[in-house]
Amino acid sequence: MQDRSYSVPIEDEIKHKNNESGPDGLDQKIDPDSSISEELAKSRETAGTVTQADKKDKGSRLERTSRQNLKTEECLRMLQRLKAEFDNYRKRVRKEHSEIYDYVRGDVFRMLLPVIDDLERLLNSESSEQSLREGIGIIYKNLMTTLQSHGLESFTDEGNAFDPNVHEAVSVEETEAQMDGKIVDTWLKGYRYKGRLLRPAKVKVGQKNR
Repeated sequence: MQDRSYSVPIEDEIKHKNNESGPDGLDQKIDPDSSISEELAKSRETAGTVTQADKKDKGSRLERTSRQNLKTEECLRMLQRLKAEFDNYRKRVRKEHSEIYDYVRGDVFRMLLPVIDDLERLLNSESSEQSLREGIGIIYKNLMTTLQSHGLESFTDEGNAFDPNVHEAVSVEETEAQMDGKIVDTWLKGYRYKGRLLRPAKVKVGQKNR
């Protein structure tokens, strides 16, 4: 069956051309079926070209989408690996810190073992009150020597100006003007470890008479 959408204008054109004579005075006849076939072929060719372009564009979009999906999956896998590595690093650091603390505590206990030995010997001995005091004095001296050799220091600061950063005032005593605002007595020693304050000294502060 022929496509009639092309037949009317084409047939009119064919009739018009068939009524004309060629340059040689010969009549030129045009086959209507041949002209219609050519027009249909051109129409199909144009439609085919558009269809191929659409397919190519669709293929390009699918390819771009596929590449983007691959990049997204790769980034996700990378983030998962980084998270796993960070978790492992955090666990390893926590374990190392715990081992360091245990090691330091072990060293502190090791330093105190001689003091414990001296106390046990003193408790097991039959000694007078005077010898007991002397024994305790020796133990205290040995303990402080051991701790000071590792950076511990005590301070009292009698006669120095009161400093709220390292002193804690527990009482006030009326004194002469030259001792106003200065430490008169120490109730409890303060301690530092390698320059870091461990405990402020509890002191009595002088205040001049009104």
